Amino acid sequence: LVIDLLSKPKKKNLSVNKSKINETANVLKEVFKDFGIDGHVVTAHVGPAVTQYEMEIKAGTKLSKILGIHREIALALAAKDVRIQAPIPGKSTVGIELPNKVITPVLVREVLASVPESLNDSHLLAVLGKDINGDPKWMEINKTPHWLVAGSTGSGKSVCINSILAS
Repeated sequence: LVIDLLSKPKKKNLSVNKSKINETANVLKEVFKDFGIDGHVVTAHVGPAVTQYEMEIKAGTKLSKILGIHREIALALAAKDVRIQAPIPGKSTVGIELPNKVITPVLVREVLASVPESLNDSHLLAVLGKDINGDPKWMEINKTPHWLVAGSTGSGKSVCINSILAS
């Protein structure tokens, strides 16, 4: 198989430090409380480069109030940057995205190995990478005639395009 030509992933330390996640969740709750926003962390999604804390906010809270405190959140957590997704599409929660201290590399072989068997005969399958939850993503180019690769500097656009070409 062609996939055997690609490098195998090294064993990773997948044990996410739950105490660190709980600590960050408590800091987020305190920062929100300091600004008069009642909310708590429902869950955390750990991805390769970013961890998203999903927060449930008290009904009636203005989203502009939440969006206005992103710098205070970054300061409280000593984070380089914070992204707030308010609300998370399809949910009644707010997402607070923080960069991980250590970025986990995503290998093309990992994503190719996760493609379902129903797509084995696809001639135009392209791997994209992993989403914020760490779930592998791929596409069939013949079913997506128009697509856009966008993102900030250093976010992996060129790597994504190279993985599409390699796959």
